[in-house]
Amino acid sequence: MSIHTFGRDNTFVIQPSGDMSKPSLLELDALLHTALEEGMQNIIFDFTDLTYISSDGLRIILDAIKKLPSKDYPVAIVGMKPAVRSLFEVGGFLDVINEFTNLDNALSSFE
Repeated sequence: MSIHTFGRDNTFVIQPSGDMSKPSLLELDALLHTALEEGMQNIIFDFTDLTYISSDGLRIILDAIKKLPSKDYPVAIVGMKPAVRSLFEVGGFLDVINEFTNLDNALSSFE
């Protein structure tokens, strides 16, 4: 997995590609931890190029959500493929995460 990130105002955008499984999760966790320490208040996961996410990856995302200052839907997801989306549905994540069709709409939701 490779991960591209950028910040825009108080929103951190993370764009993983490939498989999000054990070997790459330390990097994901470190990036999220750093973003939260730097004061980012919203997170957007752009999963357009993500092909797989493990249960450990879901746990890291949940941990990041719990650490955000606002509990009012501060996380958005873009571009989920059906296999990835089904894991989020089963885990109940879509009850606390907004889903958008594209990155621009997700970014606009936090302005």
